[in-house]
Amino acid sequence: MNKKFISVIMAATLALSSAAICASAAEVDIQPSKESGKIRFDKGKWDHGHSICFYIWATKEGEKDQFWVQGNWQEDAKWASKKIIADDVEGDTQYCEMEVDIMDGWNTFIIFNDIDTGDQTFDCVLTPNAFGDTAHMTDEMIENPEDSEKQCIGVYFDSASDCGSHLVITSTGNVVGNALAPNDDPNWIVANALYKLLGKMDKSGVECCTQEKVDNWVSAFGTTKEAVWEKFQTFDGQEGREDYAAKVDDVKKLLGVGGETDTTSSETTSSEGTSSTEGDTSSSTSSSSTSSSSTSSTSSKSTTTTTTTSKTTTTTSAVTTTGETDTAATGDVTGTAAFAGVLLAAAATIVVTRKKVEE
Repeated sequence: MNKKFISVIMAATLALSSAAICASAAEVDIQPSKESGKIRFDKGKWDHGHSICFYIWATKEGEKDQFWVQGNWQEDAKWASKKIIADDVEGDTQYCEMEVDIMDGWNTFIIFNDIDTGDQTFDCVLTPNAFGDTAHMTDEMIENPEDSEKQCIGVYFDSASDCGSHLVITSTGNVVGNALAPNDDPNWIVANALYKLLGKMDKSGVECCTQEKVDNWVSAFGTTKEAVWEKFQTFDGQEGREDYAAKVDDVKKLLGVGGETDTTSSETTSSEGTSSTEGDTSSSTSSSSTSSSSTSSTSSKSTTTTTTTSKTTTTTSAVTTTGETDTAATGDVTGTAAFAGVLLAAAATIVVTRKKVEE
């Protein structure tokens, strides 16, 4: 009886132990929650025993880059101090976890680095959608945007489709990556590449900015050449864009917004504008002459009689409308003056005649 009881107890104990082990294994596979602000990284082909660090930084046009260092955003931090060691997931060294932060209104990026080998991933766009998700390395080696001789490993997330290798134009004019950062301006990216790469050669002597590459840039960033040209024009007068005027004609040709046709059209428009301006000037001069004429006419009318002055005042407003009204009014005033002269002459004759009769 005792042996049977002990056997039952031992079986129950083994069952409980197995359940505990299974529960512990299940906990290892639990993804960090979105509320935790954590992401998980899959070491993949890297040695699972190696330590992983990561760097997080944020960029914004017109502002200094900010770096996530020891739980705070800082600028001008030394690169060595920017790295943060990731924690291996308990019980499974293939994965490591890290708590991250994202700056509102800024583009935030992360790279993962194998401390033991120095291997690193490409710049990866980071948004709140990455919280609670896992990042993996691709089999693709991507050209470093600033140094074409360096290669980095691509990154993607299980669910966060807006996170991944940053879509950029490299220093040799190649388009790499697949994810635009939230505050990226495609038109600015292409226009800036035009400004920086126009006339430059890569280390093998190949042009960095050709018609084929420009067409590819516009297509890859989902914009239009007209929109890129509008953005390019905003570079005029900007600090560091002193060569703007020297680049304009070539940029126009590459974007198909310049050429002889457009120049001729521009000259025609300019010519028409000049004619129009000259016409406006003539019109203004004519108006001034009319006003001057009206003033002279009014002045002569005012010296005639009191009655004429009253009539002239009425006529003055009409002068500004048409010259014909002024001419008619002048004729009317002249007729009145002549009639008054006749009356005065007749009166004088009557007076002389009466005087002779009386004598």
